[in-house]
Amino acid sequence: MYLHSIGAETDADLEDATLNYQTAVSSLSEAESDLNETVIVAPMDGVVVGEPQTVGTMAVQGTSNPTVIMRIADLSSKRIQAKVDETDIGNVKVGQEATFTVDSYTGKTFTARVSKISQTDTSNSWNTNSSTSSSSSSSSASVIYYYVTLDVDDPEGVLMPAMTARVEINTANKENALVVPISTLKTDSNGSYVIVRKADGTQENRYVETGIYSDEYVEILDGLSEGEEIVATYTATASKSASSDSSKKKGMGGPPPM
Repeated sequence: MYLHSIGAETDADLEDATLNYQTAVSSLSEAESDLNETVIVAPMDGVVVGEPQTVGTMAVQGTSNPTVIMRIADLSSKRIQAKVDETDIGNVKVGQEATFTVDSYTGKTFTARVSKISQTDTSNSWNTNSSTSSSSSSSSASVIYYYVTLDVDDPEGVLMPAMTARVEINTANKENALVVPISTLKTDSNGSYVIVRKADGTQENRYVETGIYSDEYVEILDGLSEGEEIVATYTATASKSASSDSSKKKGMGGPPPM
């Protein structure tokens, strides 16, 4: 009887120990779960940009209005978001090469490539909902712009987020083109012309067909031959014309160029 009683107590002790162990494992698992919820892991590697939330801020999760603890940018890949007006957007294509400058590095030129062209204008003027009708009507009287995204080449890593970039997109190339300075090109009701100085010293208004425009030059497709002398100054019969450079745009960098 004595031995049997000892055996019964031993079995009970084992059952209690097993129950205590299972309870401890459950408590440990719950504590680990609580600890894991206090550790927030970023979905990507990068550099913290901007000011993060202060210690003690209540973080709210969710998809509708979550708390943004900090912003992280992958600065190894940078982009520019440029604004191009509607008169030039038709000349811009994905894959075109571009150059740009920033105020921080005077005299230095960077390169980029067009990677995306927005299908809606920056003011969403196409949206005719009542909530935006007033802004749409006001924007109809102003210039319409479209966002163009460019992938940036920055092997030295000197460009920083939010820098202002002045972008020039190369929309066309042509070898051995006949060109004249844009300042020499005139326009009247009959078309575009240049003033040609003949061998005898007289001048002639020569109507020409133009092609590609750049910052300083315009291509002449017909009406002028290589070697002919053109007059750069205006005469009484010449009228000044305004021309725009379809390859030069201004854009703001951000978010970061990334």
